[in-house]
Amino acid sequence: MNESKTGRLIEKYFEGLTTLEEEQYLREYFQKDTVPAEWEMDKAMFQFFASEREAGKAKVLPKKTTRKIYLRWASVAAAACLLLYTGVKFTLDNYQTQEISCAYIDGKTCTNPELIQLEALKTLESLSQNNKTVFAAQAEALDAFFE
Repeated sequence: MNESKTGRLIEKYFEGLTTLEEEQYLREYFQKDTVPAEWEMDKAMFQFFASEREAGKAKVLPKKTTRKIYLRWASVAAAACLLLYTGVKFTLDNYQTQEISCAYIDGKTCTNPELIQLEALKTLESLSQNNKTVFAAQAEALDAFFE
Protein backbone atom coordinates (compact mmCIF):
# COMPACT_ATOMS: atom_id res chain seq x y z
CA MET A 1 0.00 0.00 0.00
CA ASN A 2 1.38 3.42 -0.79
CA GLU A 3 1.88 6.35 1.54
CA SER A 4 -1.32 8.21 0.56
CA LYS A 5 -3.50 5.18 1.29
CA THR A 6 -1.70 4.68 4.61
CA GLY A 7 -2.35 8.35 5.43
CA ARG A 8 -6.09 7.87 4.72
CA LEU A 9 -6.11 4.75 6.90
CA ILE A 10 -4.54 6.69 9.77
CA GLU A 11 -7.24 9.36 9.44
CA LYS A 12 -9.95 6.67 9.37
CA TYR A 13 -8.36 5.06 12.43
CA PHE A 14 -8.58 8.26 14.46
CA GLU A 15 -12.17 8.71 13.36
CA GLY A 16 -12.97 5.16 14.47
CA LEU A 17 -13.97 3.93 11.01
CA THR A 18 -11.31 1.31 10.26
CA THR A 19 -11.97 -2.41 9.97
CA LEU A 20 -10.03 -5.02 11.90
CA GLU A 21 -7.94 -5.86 8.82
CA GLU A 22 -7.05 -2.19 8.30
CA GLU A 23 -6.04 -1.84 11.95
CA GLN A 24 -3.91 -4.97 11.66
CA TYR A 25 -2.22 -3.43 8.61
CA LEU A 26 -1.49 -0.23 10.58
CA ARG A 27 -0.03 -2.21 13.48
CA GLU A 28 2.25 -4.10 11.12
CA TYR A 29 3.14 -0.90 9.23
CA PHE A 30 4.25 0.90 12.36
CA GLN A 31 6.44 -2.02 13.44
CA LYS A 32 8.82 -1.09 10.60
CA ASP A 33 11.89 0.90 11.47
CA THR A 34 11.40 3.66 8.92
CA VAL A 35 8.21 5.70 8.66
CA PRO A 36 7.74 9.26 7.43
CA ALA A 37 8.58 11.95 9.98
CA GLU A 38 4.95 13.15 10.16
CA TRP A 39 3.87 9.75 11.50
CA GLU A 40 6.58 9.32 14.14
CA MET A 41 4.11 10.21 16.91
CA ASP A 42 1.64 7.66 15.55
CA LYS A 43 4.41 5.06 15.40
CA ALA A 44 5.18 5.63 19.08
CA MET A 45 1.50 5.28 19.94
CA PHE A 46 1.08 2.02 17.98
CA GLN A 47 4.28 0.59 19.49
CA PHE A 48 3.03 1.49 22.97
CA PHE A 49 -0.28 -0.28 22.29
CA ALA A 50 1.59 -3.34 21.04
CA SER A 51 3.84 -3.45 24.13
CA GLU A 52 0.83 -3.07 26.46
CA ARG A 53 -0.99 -5.79 24.61
CA GLU A 54 1.95 -8.17 25.07
CA ALA A 55 2.25 -7.21 28.75
CA GLY A 56 -1.48 -7.82 29.24
CA LYS A 57 -1.20 -11.27 27.70
CA ALA A 58 1.54 -12.16 30.18
CA LYS A 59 -0.61 -11.09 33.16
CA VAL A 60 -3.62 -13.24 32.28
CA LEU A 61 -3.58 -16.55 34.12
CA PRO A 62 -4.28 -19.67 32.11
CA LYS A 63 -7.74 -21.19 32.54
CA LYS A 64 -6.48 -24.27 34.35
CA THR A 65 -4.69 -22.16 36.95
CA THR A 66 -7.71 -19.96 37.65
CA ARG A 67 -9.95 -23.02 37.80
CA LYS A 68 -7.61 -24.60 40.35
CA ILE A 69 -7.66 -21.43 42.42
CA TYR A 70 -11.47 -21.28 42.35
CA LEU A 71 -11.75 -24.95 43.25
CA ARG A 72 -9.33 -24.52 46.12
CA TRP A 73 -11.27 -21.56 47.55
CA ALA A 74 -14.58 -23.32 46.99
CA SER A 75 -13.37 -26.34 48.94
CA VAL A 76 -12.15 -24.11 51.78
CA ALA A 77 -15.53 -22.35 51.87
CA ALA A 78 -17.39 -25.67 51.85
CA ALA A 79 -15.27 -26.98 54.73
CA ALA A 80 -15.91 -23.79 56.73
CA CYS A 81 -19.67 -24.09 56.13
CA LEU A 82 -19.62 -27.73 57.19
CA LEU A 83 -17.75 -26.91 60.41
CA LEU A 84 -20.12 -24.06 61.18
CA TYR A 85 -23.18 -26.24 60.54
CA THR A 86 -21.82 -29.05 62.73
CA GLY A 87 -21.00 -26.67 65.57
CA VAL A 88 -24.39 -24.98 65.51
CA LYS A 89 -26.25 -28.29 65.26
CA PHE A 90 -24.26 -29.82 68.14
CA THR A 91 -24.86 -26.78 70.32
CA LEU A 92 -28.59 -26.66 69.59
CA ASP A 93 -29.01 -30.41 70.13
CA ASN A 94 -27.34 -30.19 73.53
CA TYR A 95 -29.35 -27.13 74.46
CA GLN A 96 -32.67 -28.74 73.52
CA THR A 97 -32.03 -32.06 75.30
CA GLN A 98 -31.16 -30.47 78.61
CA GLU A 99 -34.28 -29.84 80.69
CA ILE A 100 -33.51 -27.20 83.19
CA SER A 101 -36.29 -26.36 85.62
CA CYS A 102 -35.62 -23.61 88.05
CA ALA A 103 -37.98 -21.74 90.34
CA TYR A 104 -37.65 -19.51 93.35
CA ILE A 105 -39.71 -20.80 96.26
CA ASP A 106 -39.68 -18.68 99.41
CA GLY A 107 -36.57 -16.87 98.10
CA LYS A 108 -34.60 -20.06 97.51
CA THR A 109 -33.62 -21.57 94.13
CA CYS A 110 -35.21 -24.93 93.50
CA THR A 111 -34.31 -27.22 90.58
CA ASN A 112 -36.36 -30.28 91.54
CA PRO A 113 -39.08 -30.59 88.86
CA GLU A 114 -41.49 -32.47 91.10
CA LEU A 115 -41.27 -29.88 93.88
CA ILE A 116 -41.70 -27.06 91.37
CA GLN A 117 -44.80 -28.71 89.93
CA LEU A 118 -46.27 -29.26 93.41
CA GLU A 119 -45.72 -25.63 94.40
CA ALA A 120 -47.19 -24.42 91.10
CA LEU A 121 -50.34 -26.48 91.68
CA LYS A 122 -50.67 -25.12 95.23
CA THR A 123 -50.36 -21.58 93.89
CA LEU A 124 -53.00 -22.16 91.23
CA GLU A 125 -55.33 -23.70 93.80
CA SER A 126 -54.98 -20.74 96.13
CA LEU A 127 -55.64 -18.38 93.24
CA SER A 128 -58.83 -20.17 92.34
CA GLN A 129 -59.97 -20.02 96.02
CA ASN A 130 -59.19 -16.31 96.09
CA ASN A 131 -61.23 -15.87 92.92
CA LYS A 132 -64.20 -17.62 94.53
CA THR A 133 -64.14 -15.28 97.52
CA VAL A 134 -63.71 -12.23 95.25
CA PHE A 135 -66.60 -13.41 93.06
CA ALA A 136 -68.78 -13.96 96.13
CA ALA A 137 -67.98 -10.46 97.42
CA GLN A 138 -68.84 -8.91 94.08
CA ALA A 139 -72.12 -10.84 93.91
CA GLU A 140 -73.06 -9.56 97.40
CA ALA A 141 -72.23 -5.99 96.32
CA LEU A 142 -74.45 -6.33 93.25
CA ASP A 143 -77.28 -7.79 95.33
CA ALA A 144 -77.00 -4.87 97.75
CA PHE A 145 -77.02 -2.41 94.85
CA PHE A 146 -80.25 -3.82 93.37
CA GLU A 147 -82.13 -3.90 96.64
